[in-house]
Amino acid sequence: MNGDDRIYKKLLEHDKRFDKNDKRWEENNKRWEQNDKRWEENNKRWEQNDKCTNRMIKKLLEHDEKFEKMATSEEVQTIKNEVMNSLDKMTTILKRMDEERVFTAKRIERVENETERLAKENTQHAKDIRQIKLQLKIA
Repeated sequence: MNGDDRIYKKLLEHDKRFDKNDKRWEENNKRWEQNDKRWEENNKRWEQNDKCTNRMIKKLLEHDEKFEKMATSEEVQTIKNEVMNSLDKMTTILKRMDEERVFTAKRIERVENETERLAKENTQHAKDIRQIKLQLKIA
């Protein structure tokens, strides 16, 4: 075998290796294309997620603003104390009125009894009381 044949034989071996490498490159290219498609799909999903995330962030910011506008716990406690003080005052007034009502009813009963006693007498005063009762239509 001469030098040219050896070179030719080596070139054929290199051609076979190049063919194998070409096949590998083609397979890799197919895989890269599939990966590119997956990346594009994932990018679309990420964009959708970004939109959702942006909407959620906006909502959170809106809620933060609303919470800031809400009364603080100190303000609520102050309002509660004012309301409770007012209710205590009203309760005190109602208790007094209830007690006064009892005493007033007893006093009215005593006055009516006295009036009845006087009305039963045959004095001018008793006659006047009977006349007034008739006029008031309470007799």
